Amino acid sequence: MKQDLYFEEHFKNRTSSIIVSRRKATKESPGCMVNLHEYIEFYYVIKGGVKVHYSGASQWVRAGDIAFINWCQPHRSLCFLDDTAYYIVQVDLNSFTCGNADLFQLKFVSKLISDMPYFQRFFHNDTTLLGYFHSLIYEYENNFFTRELLMQAAICNILAYIFNSKNGQEKQCESIDAPEKADYAKRIMRYLHVNYQSEIKIDHIAMFLGISPAYICRIFKQYTGTTIIRYANQLRCKKAISLMKEGCSMAQAAGSVGYNDYTYFSRVFKKIYGISPREVMKKTHKQEFE
Repeated sequence: MKQDLYFEEHFKNRTSSIIVSRRKATKESPGCMVNLHEYIEFYYVIKGGVKVHYSGASQWVRAGDIAFINWCQPHRSLCFLDDTAYYIVQVDLNSFTCGNADLFQLKFVSKLISDMPYFQRFFHNDTTLLGYFHSLIYEYENNFFTRELLMQAAICNILAYIFNSKNGQEKQCESIDAPEKADYAKRIMRYLHVNYQSEIKIDHIAMFLGISPAYICRIFKQYTGTTIIRYANQLRCKKAISLMKEGCSMAQAAGSVGYNDYTYFSRVFKKIYGISPREVMKKTHKQEFE
């Protein structure tokens, strides 16, 4: 199962504005690390369930349910029910051609951002929305000549439905999604992406942001569902896997991502993935681990 941390560059080598991927998981499958990206995303569960942490709250998304992840909102899957199957649908609105592209960007994309706290995020057995997703998946899997056009039409229907389903109940999340708190959480994530090879100290991050260490820890945990140190370790281990795939030894990869003690790296790695770096490399050679 892929465990990518996607930023907007995930779409750079893609010709489509819509990416659909079908995934499977079991109770033993690890959740993914925090995702942050400049496109919208949907979890569409067809069997089992995925527990999703999104904007300070965790919720199960079960068979027949859909989770809507808005623009640049940190989120992560925490765990799964056994024998889970689900789709991840990612839509790059920057390259989306829905009618007048400029009007679409100005009128709809800006609205997604400005009214972010008020959109419904979880849809439970909503037959109308499920119908739109069935159409989307049908076009994706059959790969007709008109696939891209019909998939965009399905996404337009989905977005229109979400806009019309906007309700006041989501206002209770506004304090969690306050712009300054969201901005701090995202700045911490970006700081870690730049400095993950160095020693990570909460005091240094707090000084960089100009706020107290206790405050940044509280905001980050509330907003992402994980701690700063755990996120940094997940990021480092993921980078180490990429280096090992490129031919680095496990010790070289550990040192390159900030772990001078390989034994400690191996212990942290196993805590995150449930298996050792050596076992992961065996699986990647067999294309069992991505």
